[in-house]
Amino acid sequence: KDDAIPARVAATAGVRVQDWNHLVHERGDTEFNGRDTVIVSWPSFGSRNPNRTQAQLTASLQQAFGVTKVVWLMDAPAEDVTGGHVDGIARFIDEDTAVVPEYSFSHPDSLVYDSASAIIQGAGLTVIRMDVPGEIFHNCACLPASYANWLVANDVVIIPGFGNAQWDNAARLAVESYFPSRDVFVVDTRELWYWGGSV
Repeated sequence: KDDAIPARVAATAGVRVQDWNHLVHERGDTEFNGRDTVIVSWPSFGSRNPNRTQAQLTASLQQAFGVTKVVWLMDAPAEDVTGGHVDGIARFIDEDTAVVPEYSFSHPDSLVYDSASAIIQGAGLTVIRMDVPGEIFHNCACLPASYANWLVANDVVIIPGFGNAQWDNAARLAVESYFPSRDVFVVDTRELWYWGGSV
């Protein structure tokens, strides 16, 4: 009954509702720059909308969200249970700049992020690479310590933490440099990460 929620909120807020039930959309599979551009993961978004072409989905995104540029990322991390949600691959920090993780060690998924970086740069945007310093072991699983899945909220940014003080602090300092007017907090997300989520 999730589709009833927007109508209830709209009625309470006194705003209109647009029906996009033909488009399957999860928040993590799109990343907006706040002006005219959205970055989308084709492996994730395309698999949720299998009967529509990339061109059709591009047109739908432009119409639904008022963007003019749709940047499609074509690869997903192998073990990503979301199928490649973009909020773990590329994040805007301003209208023209995206942050993309970069592995500082040998890992097969590093090519996914290198490809994303090249595609985003090819779309005319600036890319900053953010270090993935290593892997953690949690519940007998080996998980990359990627800090890109942050949450920007009122005056704060909340970033994932992995129980390694050196790595967590370095990530906090990096994100503080991306968002100098906001306070940055690290929250231990190892259990969430293990189950396929993050902040």
